[in-house]
Amino acid sequence: MRDDHTHNIDLSEYLPLVRRIAISVAHHTSTSVPVDDLSGEGYLGLLKAARRYQPTGNASFTTYAYPTVRGHMLNLVNRENRHASCLHAVAQFTTRGPERVLLVRERQRQLLAAIDELSSPRRQVVTLLLAGRSTAETAGIVGISPQRVRRNKVNAMGQLSEKLCPSG
Repeated sequence: MRDDHTHNIDLSEYLPLVRRIAISVAHHTSTSVPVDDLSGEGYLGLLKAARRYQPTGNASFTTYAYPTVRGHMLNLVNRENRHASCLHAVAQFTTRGPERVLLVRERQRQLLAAIDELSSPRRQVVTLLLAGRSTAETAGIVGISPQRVRRNKVNAMGQLSEKLCPSG
């Protein structure tokens, strides 16, 4: 897995490192993000590090890449935690009694409007997942990979969270 912009670094050699970092991040943080999703985000960090690495420096590529890979994973964890916190706050409206019915309806209207503003693939993914479809079923219906379904879900959740909880 070589790229003209990665200084002839064979990135496939570093995939086990990315996996180890993902397992460590999953173990040391309170996250519900699957290790595979953390690894996927880590691969993006690995590519970014490879493109920025200057082989003339004193640091080995592993030393240079580690913080970038881990940082990408931690950013994903933070986004997921922020989204979960926001959505939990929205969900609490339904547990506060009948006087909140109007607020719940308004929040539902805002959520549906925000979903309508998503790009077509993200809107399809969110709609199917909210309807109870599994990641695999959603992938088959939309015609994309399960990993792309998860990526669309994360990105959609980010957009929805920013729209519904702008201070979050």
